[in-house]
Order: sequence, then C-alpha cells, then structure tokens
Amino acid sequence: MDAAGLNYSDIEPIIVNSAIEAAQAFRDGKCDLAVVWSPDDEDCVAKVPGAHILMSSKDAQNIIADCFFAKDEWVQANKEIVNKIVKGWMIGAAEINSQDASKHQAAEVLSVKLGGTSDTWYGMLGKVRVCTWGDNMRFFGLDQTWTGMTGEKLYTKMSKIYRMINYVRGDIPSWEQTAYTDAIQNLQGELGSDARSVAQGAKVYSAPTAQLATKAAVSSKPISITFTTGSAVLDDNAKQIIEFKFADIMNMSSNRIRIEGNTDNTGSPDGNRALSRQRAQSVAGYLSSKFNVNGNRFVIVGNGADRPVADNSTDMGRAKNRRTDFQLLSE
Repeated sequence: MDAAGLNYSDIEPIIVNSAIEAAQAFRDGKCDLAVVWSPDDEDCVAKVPGAHILMSSKDAQNIIADCFFAKDEWVQANKEIVNKIVKGWMIGAAEINSQDASKHQAAEVLSVKLGGTSDTWYGMLGKVRVCTWGDNMRFFGLDQTWTGMTGEKLYTKMSKIYRMINYVRGDIPSWEQTAYTDAIQNLQGELGSDARSVAQGAKVYSAPTAQLATKAAVSSKPISITFTTGSAVLDDNAKQIIEFKFADIMNMSSNRIRIEGNTDNTGSPDGNRALSRQRAQSVAGYLSSKFNVNGNRFVIVGNGADRPVADNSTDMGRAKNRRTDFQLLSE
C-alpha cells in the first residue's frame, strides 16, 4: 500500500485470524485482495478468474517475516536451551537452502505436521529462501556494514501504523526491550565461516532495457521533490524526503525501480524532458550511493510536462505536476 501511495483509509479492511482464512475469503469473493501464504497463492490464482499474484516474498529480500517468541523470564533461565534451538534452526535453514535432500526431508515433515502432500510443500520450499545466520545478523542490526532493512526499522514503523489504526492499544515495548540477540551473536565462531550460513547475496541486475521504460508497474508512488529552477541538484531537504518516503520501500524489495521525472509546462518541451530526466537520474544516483544499490536496478525516465496530474493553469496545479514518480516493476 505504501509503495502505491495508498493510506489505510483508502481500503475497507476485512479482519481474519490467519492467512489461510484470508485465502478462503478471496476464493469466496469476499475481498478483492488478500495476503496469503504459499501454496494458497497459486490455488487462488487457479480458482479465481482473472486473479494475479501482485507481490511475493521472492521480491522482498532481507526481511524475516517469522520470528520465535518466548517469555523473558524463560529465556533468561534457559539460555543454553535457547542457544541450541537457534543453532539447530540456523543449521537446518542453511541445509534446506543448499541441499535438495534436506528440502525433501523438510517437505515430508511439514506434510505430516500441517497436512497436504510432501510434493506441495516441496514446491513451496522451492519458491522461498529460508533465512540463515547471516540474514539474522543483518536483521537484528549486528552486521555494522548493512545499510538495508532491519528488524528495528520494521518494528518501529509497524508499531506506529498499528497504533494509528487502533490495532493495538496500550504501551508497545521498544525494539531494545523486545529483541534478544545473544543466541545469534554466540554463533559467530561456529557459523561465521560456513558459506551456507552467509547472508543472502545482492541481486544482480542487467542493464535496463528500453522496454522497461514503458512496462506496466506493480505500484506507483508520486513524491514531490523541490529543485531550484533549471537545476537537477538535490538539496538536503529533498534527500530527506526521498529517504523518508521511499527508502524503506526500496530496501524491503528487490524489484526494479523506475524513476520518472515530471515538470509543469513552463519552458520548452525538449528542455523539460531533458531536465526531468536529469532530475530522475539525480534521485537514482543519491539512492545508489546512500544505500549501496546497484545502479542497473533503476530505470530512468524523463516525461517533461507530458504527463500532468493537475491543471497547469494554476500555481497549485503546476506544483502538483512537478513531481517524481517511483514505480516498482516485476522485472
């Protein structure tokens, strides 16, 4: 929703107790969009005419969606057990990612414990990457070289959102009070040199093609960034706006990003198109250097004044048209 410029007030939420119930509600026609688990995603597409998978965890790199929870008093009294549980899980995750036999074994266990066939679970495991020790080092803020998404950023952001929509009430513990990192840190010596346990590598992007400039976007988010007249140089305020409104979206996905610069109708058409492209390139250059993003991930487009969203005959309209659109592409 955030990547598409939508607010919670723009939708009519349907509250269910699980992703399984969400999938059933979608199949029954009770909602137009649902967040589901695999293999329910493919089942929904197969059974609902015209249905599409808009986004999946394949596009959301470096995010750990599932965590272990335990009472603090139990953790403090059973640290050795906690260490062994985490170690076993991290080793198992590495084996599932790297060994087909382990993936089949895990699929068999899931079919016995949760139902369904082992083939179905094997197919699901083939579409995901189980998070390793290295991924957890990044997620829990223990890898000081990491500039991408972390658990603290996600936790803080979602705490604000859940409070805003009245999903939670009362005090929300801080990330420091919630996260227990000793078990991950304690594995440094044992798993730090295991190639199977390293964090997920950066996605490799080929040079963007001309077709990507016009390809339909998964989502589009317009952001107003002010430039000095005739300039494509980002000032500090513009950089803060970009970071605040788009950096998290970028860091939570691996999608290609199309940056489209737009102007009002002041000036010549050719000059506006050139300037808008230069401004879009400035935004991409800043994101690339600030967050260590491969430059090939960005698709740069300069629309000039060709795609107004408001009336250029008024100051307010022209201000709305001087915008930068950030779009996520499926490739």
